Amino acid sequence: MERRIEILEENDKDKETRISNLERKSDVSDEKFNNIMLLLNDLKESIDKIAGNLQEIQKRPINLIYQVATGIILLGLGVAIGWK
Repeated sequence: MERRIEILEENDKDKETRISNLERKSDVSDEKFNNIMLLLNDLKESIDKIAGNLQEIQKRPINLIYQVATGIILLGLGVAIGWK
């Protein structure tokens, strides 16, 4: 009977050790998951920033065309007014 109790106690200790190991592994997994989520959030912010910069770069030629057209129109008006 005492041997059976010793075996049960050993099994109990083994199970406690296994549970403790699983808890530690779970904590490590949670930390890794949180780090991945933070990294993904940083990547999203970077992509949003790059997209905004790209839109600004794409607008530049259109703004330049409008500036040149405005300059030509103003020059034409200035010449027309100057000739009167």
